[in-house]
Amino acid sequence: MTSNYLFSFGRYQRPFLYPLQTAHGQWSVREGLIIQLIDAAGKNYWGEIAPIPWFGSESLAQAIEFCTSLGDAVCWPVVVPDQLPATQFAFSSAIPYGYEPLEPISADVSWSFLLPAGEKVLEAWQQPWELGYRTFKWKIGVAEIAKELVIFDRLLTALPQGAKLRLDANAGLSYIDACTCLSSLPTGAIEFLEQPVASLTEMLRLAERFDTPLAVDELVSNLGRLRHCYEQGWRGIYVIKPCIAGSLAALGDFIQERQLDVVLSSSLESSIGQRAVLRWSEEQEMQGRAAGMATSSWFGLEHGKPRI
Repeated sequence: MTSNYLFSFGRYQRPFLYPLQTAHGQWSVREGLIIQLIDAAGKNYWGEIAPIPWFGSESLAQAIEFCTSLGDAVCWPVVVPDQLPATQFAFSSAIPYGYEPLEPISADVSWSFLLPAGEKVLEAWQQPWELGYRTFKWKIGVAEIAKELVIFDRLLTALPQGAKLRLDANAGLSYIDACTCLSSLPTGAIEFLEQPVASLTEMLRLAERFDTPLAVDELVSNLGRLRHCYEQGWRGIYVIKPCIAGSLAALGDFIQERQLDVVLSSSLESSIGQRAVLRWSEEQEMQGRAAGMATSSWFGLEHGKPRI
């Protein structure tokens, strides 16, 4: 059954409190689009396009070109090409999850807190711990792995009982360094090591060789890559950024049919996108692992849980 909606969109820019260093250079401003759909009864629906082109999504310019091509009215459902996964997310989430009123994000969601790289981590966990965070992610692969392992030992000693720690290398380790890291980790010391190497073949070899749980992230940036990773035999943890993964309905079907072990991760979207992801994840009953979506402090907003 098709329906007609008035359609509009607008561009936003959210500067980071401090520029983020990525493997692709310095990132100073988060840019995206907010789409609005209005039905015949005047009800509003909102969606967010928050692309990360170097992570496998379309560019902002491509998203703008597509939205411009639609004009000021659309026939639902809107067909969005697979080459525009962030745009697919926005349209697939707006009607089922982006309806008004835009309620506050639930305080009952379990969040993971991103800690800074290097020795700053040894003090940076304390304030979020007091705020109630119990799961932390620490970026590695920034310095020599031997030096990071020394810091890791100190961090592990400092963290209170009950804290969970994740390590994320962003595919920045060589296979040898990844083996060094995994060989040095005490049994049960971390929840998982995220994407230590870039190659799926090497990830599969590491998973066979070591007992520490491993997660893929960059390798599953959209639904097509997720399917490929699964077909090639990956049965570890999947860190998924729904806002750039494509159609939420298709993503949910794939996850449920194969009973994947999933961690939700932020694309540094606003709470328009966050709210849609959380409404969708509650429907999918994907609350097993803490979501890596507590990013509001990166924009100089109130420290704590994400909010609009």
